[in-house]
Amino acid sequence: MKIKFFIITILVISFSLLSCNFSEKKNHSISQMSASNSRDSVDWDGTYSGMIPCADCEGILVTITLNQNATYEMTMSYLGKDFEFTSAGSFFWNDRGSIITLDKEDEGMKMFQVGENILFLLDIDGNRITGQFADQYILRKIDQDIIEE
Repeated sequence: MKIKFFIITILVISFSLLSCNFSEKKNHSISQMSASNSRDSVDWDGTYSGMIPCADCEGILVTITLNQNATYEMTMSYLGKDFEFTSAGSFFWNDRGSIITLDKEDEGMKMFQVGENILFLLDIDGNRITGQFADQYILRKIDQDIIEE
């Protein structure tokens, strides 16, 4: 009887250790998957456009092109005014590979969070803009095939 109890105890301990080991491997895989970032996993290069709010005009049409060589070109057209601002330069990724920062502060627009076919304009602290008008600070990727036709 003592031998059966001893064998069952050993089996229970063995299965417990195996399940803990499996759990650690599973969590490791999950952390590796979450380690992927926009820079590596998203087709981020291309042209994005959107209308952002303007304090003294009808809106600002922003168009920004991000290139694989970490350069950009940006145009801001102020609707209702006869003013357009164009700039170009370089950008760099944050350590997590999810946010780009422009080398020039163009009218306060310096940081963008990169998503799948989307750029979120970030505030000066690098946070996503929230609240009732948050969706007005989003630039969407333009399909180049449509533009070329």
